[in-house]
Amino acid sequence: MEIIEVTYFLEVARLGSIHRAADGLGVSPSAISKAVSRLEASLEARLIEKVGRNIRLSDQGQRLAVEGAELIALRKKIIESYSHSSKNIFLKIVGPELPLSRYATPLISKIKKKYPNLIFQLEHTSNECAQEQLNNYTADLAIFCSQSKLSGKFYNKIDEVNFKLFASKSHPLARVKEILKAEDILDENFITVDSSRVGEKSSTFSIDGWRDDKLKRKNVLYTSSLKCLESVVLDGLALAYLPSYYGESLELKAINVSNCPYVCKQNIYIGRNKYGLADVWSAI
Repeated sequence: MEIIEVTYFLEVARLGSIHRAADGLGVSPSAISKAVSRLEASLEARLIEKVGRNIRLSDQGQRLAVEGAELIALRKKIIESYSHSSKNIFLKIVGPELPLSRYATPLISKIKKKYPNLIFQLEHTSNECAQEQLNNYTADLAIFCSQSKLSGKFYNKIDEVNFKLFASKSHPLARVKEILKAEDILDENFITVDSSRVGEKSSTFSIDGWRDDKLKRKNVLYTSSLKCLESVVLDGLALAYLPSYYGESLELKAINVSNCPYVCKQNIYIGRNKYGLADVWSAI
């Protein structure tokens, strides 16, 4: 059993397709198929079963998907602890799109000062999937949100984020000088993006963190695209309730509402799997 064979198999297991795994790894589908066949021969186990044009993991394949990911994570730790070199080590960072895009760049810059040869892979996932990938060793680090307190050596809290109501500078409300009340804005158009892009919020909040159970908005447009949300808000067609860093990065105007006592907050964490590279973690 070779590490490269396990790596190829794990990518097939993750994507559910030999062709998609080949595209992601930059190799031919036949190279993937041959590697998986060699792995099956060495383990004397059937790992992948064909179902029509699709494939699925056998029971033994599902078991190897977990054990193989742990093997790769442990291998990274051993290489780092013995060779003190980050050459050819891939570091996978996952998380919801907005927290990932906000916090991954400074994190990578900090790590690269100490480990310039590390190769980084960033993947947008839901908050739940980010935690799952840490648990099953398929990610090295995760940047995600949690309403509950996460403590211990596998987690660092790095920020607490408030949500704010934002509008384009061309929006009529952006030019209103008097203090707005909640009832002044509930008839306005709002746009919101699904939570897999933004991260976890309290279950009492709406999809974007707004308290619709207390202050019901009448016109809400939903989208799964951050680019769509940006275009609509920047064109002045709708308001958006966003993490403060996101609205500020778009140079939107924050709209203050005088009689709104509700605030949505997110706790931002960096987490690692239990085999996470110790020296890399210490550099964070």
